[in-house]
Amino acid sequence: MNLHVDELGRVRDELNRFAKSPLTGSSSDLDDVSTNPPPRLYDSIAEVQRGYIQLIAGVLLNSDVAFRKNRSLQRMMRHDPDIMGPLLQREMAVALLEWNIVAEDEDDETQVEQAQQLQDLIRHHMPRMTDMLLRLADAAWYGPAAVNVIYKPIADGKIAPIGWLPFHSDSLVFTETNQLGMKVGVRFKGTKFPAWHGLVHLFDDQERRAVVLHTFQQQGPDYEKFTEARYAFAGRGLRDVVWFQWVMKQKALQLWRKFIERYGMGIRVGRFPSGNPKAKTQMETVLKNLLGDVSVLIPDNSPPEGGGHSQYGIDIMDPSGNHFILAGPPEYPRKTWLSADGKRRRTHVLRIVLSHSRKAYSEAVFRQTADDFIRCIENAFRHFGGVPRTPVPDNLKAAVIRADTFDPDLNPKIQAFAE
Repeated sequence: MNLHVDELGRVRDELNRFAKSPLTGSSSDLDDVSTNPPPRLYDSIAEVQRGYIQLIAGVLLNSDVAFRKNRSLQRMMRHDPDIMGPLLQREMAVALLEWNIVAEDEDDETQVEQAQQLQDLIRHHMPRMTDMLLRLADAAWYGPAAVNVIYKPIADGKIAPIGWLPFHSDSLVFTETNQLGMKVGVRFKGTKFPAWHGLVHLFDDQERRAVVLHTFQQQGPDYEKFTEARYAFAGRGLRDVVWFQWVMKQKALQLWRKFIERYGMGIRVGRFPSGNPKAKTQMETVLKNLLGDVSVLIPDNSPPEGGGHSQYGIDIMDPSGNHFILAGPPEYPRKTWLSADGKRRRTHVLRIVLSHSRKAYSEAVFRQTADDFIRCIENAFRHFGGVPRTPVPDNLKAAVIRADTFDPDLNPKIQAFAE
């Protein structure tokens, strides 16, 4: 029995692994393995990576993270205009390039003649050649891309391509010995067997010659992740690279939509007589029954004006305004108005937020003075039941006289209060 380099992977040892005996030798040499251990040679990417990993029927898992994490989302990702635009532009640019078939050995007249004949057959008989190249360029997205070429006999015993059918890249399968196949259904009449994601049919030699396969960025698998073994044969497409960034983008859009839904209709400000717990409870109930879940309760200390002023009321604040932040990043100023029986008084809402828990406190005042600012902070500390280690105010004039990134000048009252 003779074993040659191109026959590696055809014989398995007693562990059903692709271990090989010497490159050349007789059957008697193989019988003496116990006395003369042969060198171990492998052609299985799974064994090179991790010999103890057992694969179902030798079929490699799809290494693409997007495909394995969420198949529905990865389909949506392909139809995202931000992705489809530049991807289609790149694929079209590649498909429209001029192409030629060149002999591997240009000094060999036979090879040169065969290359020219093959080029003429494809140019004259292959329909929709640009479309076929465009489908093969999908490898940039998926990793592998393939088409099934259909042939027919022509004159002089030759055959020529008359058409082609594309494979979906996610239907292609690769074995640990780099044999190509495809996923099939139960009604498929050819040979099939179960693998990771259903039934699989491996192409025989005749079928394989009718399949054109293009791969993008083949790379060695990570030893720590056996699921990456397919990268060595199928390549790695851009879908696998941009998956996590695209998912983060979708989550950011969802949060933005939620923000718009919550704050787009404004902030409900409920007024009730100060020192009246029953009135506060009633106003809380009313605010909960309104559309939207963003509301603020403010006790009304102002006396009735002209006998017509009501200490009960609900006003709508525009969601842009003046916040005082404690231990958190500053936000932009906000000014709003509260109405009372047709009269409008300009107010300022102080918003104090704890940076870690995001627990917040709001209070409306009529002036932005240092005394008002200190009083609101004290009320917030009582509300929180404690004092944060580091207060970080906005650059409002009540707190900061001269703004500076590294050495601002604070209002003496605020500095004395902090000390």
